[in-house]
Amino acid sequence: MAGEPSLAEFFELMKKSCERQGNLTPNPNSLQRLQALWNSAGGSRRIQLAMARKDGEPVAGLLGIAFGERVTLWKKGWSGKFGDLRPNELVMDASLAAAKARGEIGRAHV
Repeated sequence: MAGEPSLAEFFELMKKSCERQGNLTPNPNSLQRLQALWNSAGGSRRIQLAMARKDGEPVAGLLGIAFGERVTLWKKGWSGKFGDLRPNELVMDASLAAAKARGEIGRAHV
């Protein structure tokens, strides 16, 4: 799992995904608002960020927010590169495994 230092990289990936989909305004629409969300959710206690990298380059990211025994995989970002390596599936699997390990999702939810 990545943390707060990777928020800027994730925001750039999220913007690239939005642009490819024809949406020029991501939600949240600024790194500052994403940072505020991170802070209000208690940092890594209730919010998680998974990042996939290829040779150090950020390729995909997924932001999840936990509520009790549920985690919502809320925002994603992808550079558009290395699709054959399935970076989006990698961050989804990592996010679900981390949430399960923390007890945020029960056996019946997986």
